[in-house]
Amino acid sequence: MQQTAEHGDHVTTDQFKAGVAELRADIATQINGLTWRIIGIGGVAVAVLRWLE
Repeated sequence: MQQTAEHGDHVTTDQFKAGVAELRADIATQINGLTWRIIGIGGVAVAVLRWLE
């Protein structure tokens, strides 16, 4: 810890919180995109199964 303190290359609490908020926003965006892809794939699967009947 002493080496880190002497180096001066540490993250402030505000920087950490901002980084976490940005990461959460990115994860939410990715989950949203995946959700719509899964719904789309499910719709295509249902359409194909009905077409095969």
